[in-house]
Amino acid sequence: MILIGTSEEIKLDKGIYFGNLNIDTFNTYSDRYLPVNNQEKVGLYDIQEKKLIIDYNYENIELVNATDNLLVVKRNSKEALINLKLKKLIDYKYNYIDYNDGYVIVGKDNKIGILNNEYKTIIDTSIPCTYGMFNIIIDSYKIGDNIVVSITDINGEEKYNTYIVNVKDNTVNNIKEEFIIQEEFSYTVSEDNKKYTIYDNNLVK
Repeated sequence: MILIGTSEEIKLDKGIYFGNLNIDTFNTYSDRYLPVNNQEKVGLYDIQEKKLIIDYNYENIELVNATDNLLVVKRNSKEALINLKLKKLIDYKYNYIDYNDGYVIVGKDNKIGILNNEYKTIIDTSIPCTYGMFNIIIDSYKIGDNIVVSITDINGEEKYNTYIVNVKDNTVNNIKEEFIIQEEFSYTVSEDNKKYTIYDNNLVK
């Protein structure tokens, strides 16, 4: 098998398999570290050292930051953010962690919240996901002092919910419309496609 992004053929010991459990394909942000499994649990393999560096203790491992080597790991259906030394930066209290440059989206009990780059709470888990965490697509964008969280229901007819979170004053503005970002401006589209609202790069109408 060829690791994505490299031309090196990787040979693993017998009984070690590429990727996370129940996933046939995988992507990695690193050409050094690779999730592997023993068909029961998932660990992390160091390609340069040719050895397992994190033991088979997890249901899933995702490398989310190759610069700082940060990992989102899952255990007992809860996710945590750790580094290669197994230091917990975000503890196992969320069902969902989406690491981004400068902020983290977290979710539990069908609600999402936002942490800053020091993993402190900007908005607690109070933004509702009406259709459940796993029946939606969550996209997020940093625009000026704002984080735009766009939630799309995929459990049937598409429905949109957009939250504009101002990280300076911790306010949340809910727009029940599709939010579309362009290079010089952004806009929302009403459900009947008849109304458009234009925003500048500071999200001012």
